Amino acid sequence: MATRGELVELRVEAAQESLPLVRTMAGAVAMRSDYDIDAIADLKLVADEICTMLIHRAEPGARLCGRFTLLPGSLTFGVSVRVTDPAPIRPDTLTWRLLTALVDSVATTVNTGPGAPELSIEVQMTRRSGL
Repeated sequence: MATRGELVELRVEAAQESLPLVRTMAGAVAMRSDYDIDAIADLKLVADEICTMLIHRAEPGARLCGRFTLLPGSLTFGVSVRVTDPAPIRPDTLTWRLLTALVDSVATTVNTGPGAPELSIEVQMTRRSGL
């Protein structure tokens, strides 16, 4: 039987002042999902880095939309924002390398529908079992 998972969504202004709220939400979601303290810290750092990348490219007045999807044993965090520059995220940056080191998978997409393009980044983390 397939499980849809639980969805937690957060919409905030695409501004540096919103980062503490996103980090707090990331930590709370990971804690609620029984992630260990190191994984909670990793997710908070990942959320901060992703949102910072997107904030720098956001169109004026845009909102960040963060989505946490919780499944048994894993957590997915995706963030999207309308951007002024639809160029994809470059994978040769230090930030991208940090993300790939801390999570199981990272994906980025650009949606160029009507209006401003939307850039999304999604990461997936599997809960590690304690030793």
